[in-house]
Amino acid sequence: YMQAFYYCMCQAMTPYVEQQDAVRGTRKKEIFDRFIEVLRENYTSQRAIGFYADRLCMTPKYLSQVVHSVSGRHAGDWIRDYVILEAKALLKSGQYSVQQVSDMLNFANQSFFGAYFKRSVGCSPSAYRDTQAADMRTGGTLFPIRSAARMFAKA
Repeated sequence: YMQAFYYCMCQAMTPYVEQQDAVRGTRKKEIFDRFIEVLRENYTSQRAIGFYADRLCMTPKYLSQVVHSVSGRHAGDWIRDYVILEAKALLKSGQYSVQQVSDMLNFANQSFFGAYFKRSVGCSPSAYRDTQAADMRTGGTLFPIRSAARMFAKA
């Protein structure tokens, strides 16, 4: 009789458990959406996961876990890709020097910006800018936007 009782209880609880899983998934999606909103407002000045976690009133570890579970990408990747896409757009416009872009994106100095950019893109900011300027004249694309492809691949 105990097995039958246990089976009946499991059957009765299944809808409740599924509903709770859906609520948890919705909550995680809400946190992710708020993270993206705060990121869009602050990516030019803040690159630390801790800043975004503080703004969302949670620990950096929990924020990272939620962002990864919803998007399949790490919070740091989202932050980096927003910063790099903005840097690429500013450099490609030809209106700003590397130093100005570095200042606009709140890097301590041009050297830090150069290292950050090169680690993400594979070339220096000035090489990217020069290549994009030459590219605009020839109509081709020598440096595809790798981070944009990664950014939207799993989003």
